Amino acid sequence: MPSPDIRASLVTALHSELVGPFDPAHPNEVLETTPSRWYLTGFLAPQGGREADPTDDDELGGGDDQDDEAEASQEPEPKQKSQFPASLGLSIFLPCSTGTGETIKVTVTYADYMREERVLDETDKRTKKTLWQRIPRAPQSVEIALDERTIEKGKLLTDADSIRICGKLETADTPGLEKGTRALSLFVVNERTPDDRRGHADERFMFQVQLEVEFARGFVSRPSRRGEDSVDHDDRTADLQFRESCEWAVGHGVAIEGIAAAHPTVIRTTWDPAV
Repeated sequence: MPSPDIRASLVTALHSELVGPFDPAHPNEVLETTPSRWYLTGFLAPQGGREADPTDDDELGGGDDQDDEAEASQEPEPKQKSQFPASLGLSIFLPCSTGTGETIKVTVTYADYMREERVLDETDKRTKKTLWQRIPRAPQSVEIALDERTIEKGKLLTDADSIRICGKLETADTPGLEKGTRALSLFVVNERTPDDRRGHADERFMFQVQLEVEFARGFVSRPSRRGEDSVDHDDRTADLQFRESCEWAVGHGVAIEGIAAAHPTVIRTTWDPAV
């Protein structure tokens, strides 16, 4: 198998293990384990229910009797509560305003997992097993006016349950950018009401979340200015070699998908960045 194919297979396997679905060929997968414990990343918890299960460390951790004795002899330390993320986003630069009421298109892709009690043995219908059924959701899109107040207030996705797109829009003050260039940060936020029933919390999570931003006029890149004024020969050589390198976006809690276009109009997030 050629090296590129091997690398692609490894990337696919890594994505399946960390983000899911575990088998891309079967998107309607069924898990026997709570999805927020089966997958390590790629999901958003409700804003009001971000605390991880306090039993996770006990069930997943290792150790032996000697470890227990050593811990017993030490002073107890306050245990910091771990929290799941409730939002992800990205920051981009937009060209100067045309003053004509511009909008930007935002698309969110995700999946839900629903808990089910199923009978696995038809000869013993009293015995049931808890399973988690994946439900892929159709991509949800929304047009948002490029207005400071509108962006800050945000907008709920029309056909989704309490998923909000919001952020911040302001004039950029960055060296190397044209005066009037705008800086935009956008986030997808899980505002669902948490499910407090034991073992049902993941029904209010979002899994395999991706945020896509589309702007017809395209985005403004931030050029790399590292080493441009350096007196070091190696730094100046590197600056010459990478003078065309630029940054199109920055992810918040997530990475940005590789961009090959010279003037992109679409930018997406990704959980496993690859070049």
